[in-house]
Amino acid sequence: MEIKTKFNLNQKVSIIALGYDNKCIPCSTCDGKGGIYVKKKDFFSCSSCLGSGHHYKSVKNKWSITVTSIIGKISVDIYSKEALEDNYSSNKNRIVYMLDSTGVGSGSFYYEEHIFKTIKEAKKECDLRNSKII
Repeated sequence: MEIKTKFNLNQKVSIIALGYDNKCIPCSTCDGKGGIYVKKKDFFSCSSCLGSGHHYKSVKNKWSITVTSIIGKISVDIYSKEALEDNYSSNKNRIVYMLDSTGVGSGSFYYEEHIFKTIKEAKKECDLRNSKII
């Protein structure tokens, strides 16, 4: 079996990722007050927001370049036909990269669809993906 990778060991690459922000939303149960007063003196905390008056919701932010570094490890995940057809599995045949700056062996994994040869290519892809975010 011959496996061809898009990138090579010791090659400098740029990684992009979709960022998320936490948006603070007033609690709809207590109207953002954190609870209610009974007979204008006894305060009872809202059980929905635990008295904070708000909830946090994670919302998509934008694609951006997160790191530019050197490839330190390349791994290949190849599964049997049965493992790929398993409806409860997230198995995928793919090539996995690790970077020197984020840890080789115990750091972050990166997939080819998020890796680019140059910062210019990575920026162009970020702009394209950000134009599609609703």
